[in-house]
Amino acid sequence: MDEKSFTQDLRSLLGLLTEQRNGGISFTLHRESHRWRIDYEAVSVAVPPEARPQPMRRTDYPARTLSAVHTMAQQVMRLLQVPANASARLTLSVMMEDERLTYWEPGAYQAMAGGRTYPSDSQAIDTVSLAVLPFTRGLGPRTVHLELVGTHEGSSATARWRVTRAETLHVEPAAAEVTDVLQEYRRLHAEIFHRYREEMVDAVALAGSFTLEQVALSIIGGLIGKGLHVVFEAVAPTLFRMLARSGTEAVR
Repeated sequence: MDEKSFTQDLRSLLGLLTEQRNGGISFTLHRESHRWRIDYEAVSVAVPPEARPQPMRRTDYPARTLSAVHTMAQQVMRLLQVPANASARLTLSVMMEDERLTYWEPGAYQAMAGGRTYPSDSQAIDTVSLAVLPFTRGLGPRTVHLELVGTHEGSSATARWRVTRAETLHVEPAAAEVTDVLQEYRRLHAEIFHRYREEMVDAVALAGSFTLEQVALSIIGGLIGKGLHVVFEAVAPTLFRMLARSGTEAVR
């Protein structure tokens, strides 16, 4: 197909996403005799809690994040084994905190046949890394679930793996009060990230000895100093309600 024209069509349709504050677009690709045709439909989607509420200029990933994801992919690669001329499936759970990958663990492994097994090809590291990296853009703690499928064919010395599913798991809080506090926490968290990444880059570079925690505390102090009444108007009602009730809600 003509990659240039296809890319231009897709890029123009993706631009429609900027016309609405929330939402999404569902694409359908139709194979025709000499090209792919793209249809689309606007869809209403719930904004996930880990989504950043403000745009960011960053187009790269922090070095620490890249290193952690690459190390994880190398370790996962050792688990990717497929029986001869058969297929296998493996699930992964990846825990994240903001941009950081904090922990990962393998889930269920299923092989469709027995006998000699073959390792994955070297592309598996990139396959896993490229599937995980976009999820590091989120805020707060969360778990990402991946499903990988591998196949081995003929006399090949390696198996080929691909990611067939990747999603963030969303667990509903036990009470409405918890939801309110989480939303307020995430709003402040997002504001800290935005100011740290967008407005304080030069200042942080000059003060290289500062830790992220020190920078965050200075931002929080600045926010409260500039708009104390705004902060308390947003947060106080929910917190006061919970403290007055005490019990399990306050503990949460």
